[in-house]
Amino acid sequence: MPVSTDTAGYLKKIAKNAGITAGGQLLSQVLGPITGIITTRALGAELYGIYTLTTYWTSMLADFSTLGFAGMLNRFSASYKGEGRLDKAKGAILLSLKIAFIAGSILALGLALFAEPFCRYVIKQPEYATAFRFVSIAILFTALYSIFIAALNGLQQQGYVVLTNAVVANLTKLISLVVLLVFGFELYAALASSLLQDLIVLILAGTFLLKVFPGLRERSLPATTEKKRLWKFSSTLFATSLFNKHTFQLDVVFLGMFCQPLEVGLYAVALRLQPLIYMPHTAIMQIFGPIVAELHARRQHNEMADIYKTVTKWTTSFSLPIFLTIILYYEPLLNIFGKDFHGAVSALLILSVGNFCADMLGMSGQVLTMIGKPGVNLANSIVITVINIVLYLTLIPSYGIVGAALAHAVSMICINTLRLLQVYYFEKMHPFKISFYKPALAAIFSVLLVLFSQSYATILDGLWVLQLLLFWLVYATGVWILRLDKNDLTVVNAIIGRFRLGKFS
Repeated sequence: MPVSTDTAGYLKKIAKNAGITAGGQLLSQVLGPITGIITTRALGAELYGIYTLTTYWTSMLADFSTLGFAGMLNRFSASYKGEGRLDKAKGAILLSLKIAFIAGSILALGLALFAEPFCRYVIKQPEYATAFRFVSIAILFTALYSIFIAALNGLQQQGYVVLTNAVVANLTKLISLVVLLVFGFELYAALASSLLQDLIVLILAGTFLLKVFPGLRERSLPATTEKKRLWKFSSTLFATSLFNKHTFQLDVVFLGMFCQPLEVGLYAVALRLQPLIYMPHTAIMQIFGPIVAELHARRQHNEMADIYKTVTKWTTSFSLPIFLTIILYYEPLLNIFGKDFHGAVSALLILSVGNFCADMLGMSGQVLTMIGKPGVNLANSIVITVINIVLYLTLIPSYGIVGAALAHAVSMICINTLRLLQVYYFEKMHPFKISFYKPALAAIFSVLLVLFSQSYATILDGLWVLQLLLFWLVYATGVWILRLDKNDLTVVNAIIGRFRLGKFS
């Protein structure tokens, strides 16, 4: 099937921005684990569990503070840009910042004032009230920079997002963590480094937004705010997030309520490896969403359907070898974090299966939002919240981290299957291509080769890294031999051209 000029243009745009985002995320997946390894080895499983609980709660409360306006900006800043209405984009950004500042300040102050009863009755660890009080200001910092990042994403400025969120943020956290650990602060070294990271991201993201959108501070550009429309969309997204995104964070919350910090720490390490699997999905999603909104506004359904299928194949093709790497080499991967974390094996494997299956079902949730169906996502979220909470309450008290992982995996697969069916119902398009068999065949051959090499354990004992490199080399070669289709070649040529020209901004 020939690739239309419009589709090829949008695919190139996605490839270039996804390349930037993936590069930044790759750096994050290098620096992040280094920071994580240092943190886990310095704190041990129990203190790492407390650190996880504090950062999870502050992150969740920060998301509450945006009241859905960050998600709204992802769509409406792109839509307003497509319409040429920068005055409306300015109005949406300023309103979002105002909401995030007020709500973030209230929640940060509330946690600081009521940290002791919160820790006593919610996480049942009153001795850590000072730690929660210490990081409470992170709620405000995170809420504000979420608005800045969302605006940059909507304006398709992924280069600045990556530089801020992936490069500078991770370097800040790593360097400050090492320095503070040298002075023996232990738990507070980890907490302070996270707090400093949030502050730096806030300052840098705001600076970049003003650079790409100088009209924000220019009186000559009026701020036109469609308050009713923005509030309606944001409130729906907020409710959806409340019942969806935060539902999937309840595994850690319920573990904190029913289990000891040691188990929370083990589970947190299993969770820490999951972003590796959906890293390709996240890299592409940030540019895919605004482009879907733009195409839907222009009623270019065929182009939207082509892109939907192609990006799903990309994410699956890159996620598959990452998933198989975790399945094949879970023991040496967990040993990197320390011998205390070997108890996370079962949770790691279950979570990995769930996340890969969910990733393979495509970006249907993003499509529903960008075609103007946030209400459908809200209804989905309410249903999955009920299922999730029932599973957590049933499985976690009896099975601990294994129960949490199983509940999380089942919920992820269910919600993404439901979204996929709904996208087909509304738009008559699905994310699958016949050429999906190509990465599957390459993966099967690569796994068989690795299993064969493992039969010579006396020769390759301890050299799992060499086996891993062989696995990736064979997989990449297999995908290439089986040939790429025309849309894939469009993407590859765009990425190669970008590297040749040295354009990364």
